[in-house]
Amino acid sequence: MDANPFICELLGYTHADLLGKELWEIGLFRDEDENRSAYQTLREKKYIRYEHLPLKSKGGEVVDVEVVSNI
Repeated sequence: MDANPFICELLGYTHADLLGKELWEIGLFRDEDENRSAYQTLREKKYIRYEHLPLKSKGGEVVDVEVVSNI
């Protein structure tokens, strides 16, 4: 639905590049099934956290990030 400015800057994408994309489409999870599984975990536990989640920047560089999401 949206993307925060920090992730845009960190990965080299514009807000428009990320706006409306599914998490798996921007590399947050490897595929749609993994994305659905993480979303289900988030719904059940009300939070999800990854301490070392590798994301790929627009230029192809791998950036290791911490991701925390809460409902």
